[in-house]
Amino acid sequence: MIQLSNAGKRFGHKLLYENLNWLITPNERSGLVGGNGTGKSTLLKVIGGMDTLDMGDLTQTKGVTTGYLPQDGLSLSGRTVFTEVMSVFDRLRALEVEMEALTHSMPELDPSTPEYAAVADRFHRIESEFTAHDGYALESQAGTVLTGLGFKKEDWTRRTEEFSGGWQMRISLAKLLLEKPNMLLLDEPTNHLDLEARNWLEDYLKNYPYAFILISHDRYFLDVTVNKIVEIWNKGVHFYSGNYEKFLTEKEMRKTTLEAAYKNQHGALRQTAPSSYVRTLARSWSGARPNGVRQRRGGGRRSCRRRRCRLQAMMPGPFPMAGRVPAPATRAAYMLATE
Repeated sequence: MIQLSNAGKRFGHKLLYENLNWLITPNERSGLVGGNGTGKSTLLKVIGGMDTLDMGDLTQTKGVTTGYLPQDGLSLSGRTVFTEVMSVFDRLRALEVEMEALTHSMPELDPSTPEYAAVADRFHRIESEFTAHDGYALESQAGTVLTGLGFKKEDWTRRTEEFSGGWQMRISLAKLLLEKPNMLLLDEPTNHLDLEARNWLEDYLKNYPYAFILISHDRYFLDVTVNKIVEIWNKGVHFYSGNYEKFLTEKEMRKTTLEAAYKNQHGALRQTAPSSYVRTLARSWSGARPNGVRQRRGGGRRSCRRRRCRLQAMMPGPFPMAGRVPAPATRAAYMLATE
């Protein structure tokens, strides 16, 4: 659906990531993680088309729609809450109006005329599209999402500017969920949600019919919603199959493996020494070593050092979410475990 090829991005003079190859499928369920300042939000914007790459290419299939929710900063005004969220259905509601007009015009036409056939064909085409998008239940859909995100029935008729920034972000989230883009991109969607709204959003995403990518510091939220972790670390992007808990396990195993390889290389470097042949030549020539011998010795050490440096660079570093709190069965248990 969306393909990133040899992708790279800078923030000023700082390289965020490079050589990223990622095929985002129609059923993507990914959590994007990494330390602060590694470029998570920037990558999300690149995928959503709000930012561009400095290196590589991004291609997508025709007809892909994306919806992006930033961490904060959205401001809504001029409409009631219900009218605002229903605005995502403007096109479908226009189809509904046209269907009603066609319904009234068809009885006035002669069924044997081409004019009637054209009107009937148009009616059937737009009715099929309207039905496919569950057009007869638009208000019900809006009410379900608003209730799930914590809006009481009496809040629906209040104007959006009456709400705080956090509640306005909930309205924006409701609009995105109702819009149902092919690619849903959510940057810290639980920041402004209480426990009940978080639980509802978890269940909603489990049944979401299209792809989504999340950024979240809520470990439990990632555990129950995604099946792949994409980590930005050390100017690279690494992929782990499974939820966040499995990611921590695999990351620790990778770290252990690399540490063992690093120690082996470090030991090999310390054991590197001139051969008896080189020492004999050195003594006979009063310390003057042939260039070839000296280069072989130095080249061996430099090669070993290069391997050791590569292993150091590959070593997983500290990650703020990678705590050692055991994964609880419920969010409530997790909150108790972390107190």
